[in-house]
Amino acid sequence: MKTSVTCTTVENYQIQVRTADHAWIVDEPTRIGGDGLGPNPFDLLLASIGSCMLVTVTYHASEAGLPFERLWVDVAGEWRGEGDDEKYHVTITLRLRGDLDADALEKLRALSARCPVKKLLEGNAVFETRVQQV
Repeated sequence: MKTSVTCTTVENYQIQVRTADHAWIVDEPTRIGGDGLGPNPFDLLLASIGSCMLVTVTYHASEAGLPFERLWVDVAGEWRGEGDDEKYHVTITLRLRGDLDADALEKLRALSARCPVKKLLEGNAVFETRVQQV
């Protein structure tokens, strides 16, 4: 299934993002010159990982008969290293409410590896950039 998003400058660092069904504002924080009117691109990236992982784990846990009451996915990211060794490190923490033993918890962790957004970011994507004058 092909999806697409269009991003357009509004003013300053504000960007309007449009999908087929939704629109929202992306912005940078005021401390770096933005107006702080929406999440920044890294917030959206981390939210994409977390929300995809939550849906993925919930779905597959249900299919595998691993019941829990509630699941939270905390995602944090930070740049580490310098120069050519600088990498963006993402830490994901699954927190859940439910009576599951250690084996079931490990199965949930393993299910999280099925998250399509995480897979994409681990190197399962090919990027092609084009420039067009309009």
